[in-house]
Amino acid sequence: MTNSAIARADRRALLGQPLSARSRLTSFVRRDMVGAAAIVIAIAMIGIAIAAPVLSPHSPTAQSLTQRLKPPTLEHPFGTDGLGRDVLSRVMWGGRVSLTVGICAALLTVALGAVIGSIAGFFGPLADQLVMRVTDVVMAIPSVLLILLIVAIFGEGLLLTVIAIGAVSWPGTARLLRAEFLRLRTLEFVDASRVSGASAFRIVTRHLFPNAAAPLIVQASLLIAESILIESGLSYLGLGVQPPTPSWGNMLFEGRRFIDVAWWISTWPGVAIFLMVISLNLAGDVVRDALDPRTRRSR
Repeated sequence: MTNSAIARADRRALLGQPLSARSRLTSFVRRDMVGAAAIVIAIAMIGIAIAAPVLSPHSPTAQSLTQRLKPPTLEHPFGTDGLGRDVLSRVMWGGRVSLTVGICAALLTVALGAVIGSIAGFFGPLADQLVMRVTDVVMAIPSVLLILLIVAIFGEGLLLTVIAIGAVSWPGTARLLRAEFLRLRTLEFVDASRVSGASAFRIVTRHLFPNAAAPLIVQASLLIAESILIESGLSYLGLGVQPPTPSWGNMLFEGRRFIDVAWWISTWPGVAIFLMVISLNLAGDVVRDALDPRTRRSR
């Protein structure tokens, strides 16, 4: 957005005129430089992960025992690991795996939570009580224990990691969407849709979901960060993505043996996890502030 467009957006805000979602987001980014920096970092890291086949200087799986445990040099800016593999290349490729798990698990979690939350929030007290009691039971059990149980029963792997994370992380999204539906279903436009003869499916998909999209978008950004952390923890325990496929978590696991003599093996994937998670959380805060009407009124 150009400076003139930003100025017009600010004038519309001062005059009390409605702003587009793009204008609101731009306005909040200008007022929150930390959030803007977080968005830039997150986009840059995602771009690097996507372009890893082009940008990585070496193959992530190529071994050279004569180059093992080399400290950072011009040839290997992040050093090499215990098998002589380039750590920088593995961090780039590991980002593809960790982000794939994070995004796919977040989408699965939002999908499950949206369906379950919409049933609880729209279809009356009986459905609400039944669904919420099941949700309470799932929330009462630590999610890490449930994920470990699923992985222990069905085995490790990328797809199973995604399914396991999504299968135990949906209650928060379900409760969020339930609350939104309970609020929205009492409004006049829902009553008008019922009077006009619209089916329950049409009311949910055409009227309630679009109006509840803002908190779901924010929830999805936070779930990506949470899923990356869970995947990293599983891989560190040897229960997530399996070598030789690199992920940030299993790189931490592999580097723990050499932490005294080769700090760089675990440090760089740890830094990548930290930057990605904190950037996504801060970016989610910016999006929430831009889309939440109550926040806009308070500014």
